[in-house]
Amino acid sequence: MKYLFLLFISLNSFAFYEMDEIILDNNFKVCIIGDTGTGSITHKMMAKELAKEGCGQVRILGDIIYPDGLSSIDDDQFQTKFVIPFKNIINFSTKPKFHIITGNHDYKGISDIWTKLDKKHEYIFSPKMYFAEKYPGNICFINLDTSPLNKVEYLRYAYNEFLWLKDLTNSKPKCSFTVGFGHHPFWSSGTHGDANFIQKWLLDYYVIGEMNSYYSGHDHHNGYEGTRNNTDLYISGGFSKIRKLKRESRGKSFDELGYLVATFHTVDGKISMKTKIKVYRSGVMETVFEKITN
Repeated sequence: MKYLFLLFISLNSFAFYEMDEIILDNNFKVCIIGDTGTGSITHKMMAKELAKEGCGQVRILGDIIYPDGLSSIDDDQFQTKFVIPFKNIINFSTKPKFHIITGNHDYKGISDIWTKLDKKHEYIFSPKMYFAEKYPGNICFINLDTSPLNKVEYLRYAYNEFLWLKDLTNSKPKCSFTVGFGHHPFWSSGTHGDANFIQKWLLDYYVIGEMNSYYSGHDHHNGYEGTRNNTDLYISGGFSKIRKLKRESRGKSFDELGYLVATFHTVDGKISMKTKIKVYRSGVMETVFEKITN
């Protein structure tokens, strides 16, 4: 088992999943990808490159199945747009898990289908639509569901997520280092641009300034979008398809196929995380940017 259920619970169903992976290790790679599920030649090529990284875990930031998500647990697209492209990672000797949150395209199908696939497949970790993980060394990963935050019919759902995230924020002393993951970015130099009003409100109050870094997808490029109130902002949305940047990035962004790789370190007793942006150039993956988050 890679996790234990319900470290503790509040009235708002606040819970951590306690993980036993030792990610505070220079050799443990957290590979972060987004906007993956085309099943195309490009998708399969990038999945082969990703398999070479030897990821300790792979985090998918939504839009796992294009264009309309999965219609059932037996939908053939699960095989053609997930299992087959990622077979080299699924069958890797160390058995890394795919930690999954959904995106707006996944919401066009059965939005919570990945929580059902979590129960069926050992290599999928997606226990709830939004969830929190705690690792040895008090490193916390907070996984958000940002897609419902722009639709009136999801207001009650969004409010419950606000309450849950507020509880997490209040528990911050229990986390030595906190990383957030969501589908929608706070800032973006891509086509979709910055978060909408509700998404930005949630992120600005409960992520920005509260977490060390925040990773998102949605826009189809890979980059560091700058730092706001000591929270580093990244986008990893260029795994299977690319769009040209719409404006100059506040940081350093690339409209090239690629993904992000993060490793954790301890220096003088303090935790830091190095993030590398890797893009596909001339047949090889090349590191084009790296940053250390403290």
